Amino acid sequence: MTAREAISRFDERRPNSIPAPHKLARLAELEDRIARDLLRRDPAPLTPESELSARGFDMLYHFWLCALFDLEAGDYARFRLDCEAADARYAEYAAAVCRARAYGAAQKELQVIPGGNAR
Repeated sequence: MTAREAISRFDERRPNSIPAPHKLARLAELEDRIARDLLRRDPAPLTPESELSARGFDMLYHFWLCALFDLEAGDYARFRLDCEAADARYAEYAAAVCRARAYGAAQKELQVIPGGNAR
C-alpha cells in the first residue's frame, strides 16, 4: 500500500478537512519509527507514491492517523481507543519483524503521542 492509498482509505472511513500534506507528514513519523526501531535502517523520505513498510498491517496506518487527529480535535475518549488499536497493530507488526529477523525479545512498543518516541 502506498502512502497515498493509506490517506485515501483514512479519508473514506473518517471524512475530514485535514490537508493531505499534514497526513503525509504524520505517516512519515510512523515510517521513520519503523525504519529506525524495527527495520534498523535509516529512514527514507516519504512521498505519496512511497510503499509503506508494514505490508499486511494496513490498519496500523489507519489507527495511527485516527489517534493523532482525534487528539488534535480534542476527542480524548476516541483518541485513547485509537491509541490502543494502533499500539496493538504495531505490536503485531513488531513481533512479525522480530520473528523474521531473529531479533528475539528486542521488539519496541509504540506510544502514539505526537512528538513522542517509541520506547
